[in-house]
Amino acid sequence: MRAAPAAVLAALVAAACGSAARQAGPEGHIEAGAAFAQGGPDQIAFDRAGNLYGVDCQDSWIFRIDSAGRLWIVGGTGEQGFTGNGGSAAQAQFTCPAGIAVDGVGNVFVSDHDNRVRWIDRRGVVRAFAGAGGIPPLDSLAGSFGGDGGPARGAHLRAPADLAFDAHGNLYISDSGNNAVRRIDAEGTVTTVAKVEQPSGLAFDAHGALYIATPHGIERVARGSVTLYARLAHPDGLAFDARGNLYVAQPMANVVRRIDRQGAVAIVAGTGMPGEAGDGGPAVRARLTTPETVAVDARGDLYIGDQGGGAIRRVDGRGVITTFFSGRS
Repeated sequence: MRAAPAAVLAALVAAACGSAARQAGPEGHIEAGAAFAQGGPDQIAFDRAGNLYGVDCQDSWIFRIDSAGRLWIVGGTGEQGFTGNGGSAAQAQFTCPAGIAVDGVGNVFVSDHDNRVRWIDRRGVVRAFAGAGGIPPLDSLAGSFGGDGGPARGAHLRAPADLAFDAHGNLYISDSGNNAVRRIDAEGTVTTVAKVEQPSGLAFDAHGALYIATPHGIERVARGSVTLYARLAHPDGLAFDARGNLYVAQPMANVVRRIDRQGAVAIVAGTGMPGEAGDGGPAVRARLTTPETVAVDARGDLYIGDQGGGAIRRVDGRGVITTFFSGRS
């Protein structure tokens, strides 16, 4: 993907809900200390080149961290809104980007709590992809669900959250407000694949089964059947490693757990106490603050979106935790 124009990023950009601002660096990237003025990573995902993408709802933008550790603004001005389709994503407004996924050729897909999914192509141009948009009254379900069997752009979504691609290139959406997981195929047709309570994190195993985080545990969808895979309190982000281990972020418990192929559950990061301590030591003795999302790189290292701490932490193969990127210090 082409980087955001340096001229755009050279200005101070106001944060979505406050007076904090961010200073662009001389090469056009946002300087590391000011990335998450108020929020933190809500979902993270790797592309095939090893770049780490993420969304920050409170600060209303989409970012990429490259192999050199520099953070680039991929989309969003930092002010809430809905503008910019057909133009540069870095100059477009997003309301509350909540989910992100990158396809096999580098296109970035972003769900937004304004009930839309938009996509950013490799040239940095943003376009509509799914969802009729608009936010219905919170006390009304009228018009908040619909569109199955038709084009994705006309579908009704409600607070779409995490996104994930399957091995065939179909995009899956946690349609959280509608208690459903929706699929958009290569022809742009939307269908419902599961009805579950408040879905959030999504992940696929090596056999193509879909795993869904819900408030009461993790559901597994295979061959059209939905079964309970693990009973956990308020899991959120999900990610598999190459060995078939499932990593689960539990923001309310301040830990990340691993479920192995035999179903054994163990804590791999966090003590349960909120905080930011522990770098350089065992991850199980470190403190996390509302970890909401996880991702695994090609080497098998675990990345944790520590939303409350405004940071991304990394756990290596030895179980040692470090701060990969800090957006507040």
